[in-house]
Amino acid sequence: LNDGAAATPESLKQHVRDNLANYKVPREITVLDELPRSITGKLSRKDLQDRLKDA
Repeated sequence: LNDGAAATPESLKQHVRDNLANYKVPREITVLDELPRSITGKLSRKDLQDRLKDA
């Protein structure tokens, strides 16, 4: 995205639908303010899965 631009889940899904094969289009898009990180700064996949289960 460009600075100051915003994307909605619907606009992202439409962009993906326009540019990828149908089987690659996600059923659902969840927008997070930030990705969970471990103490070392790496992506915490376990915390990410937990957040998505709660959403």
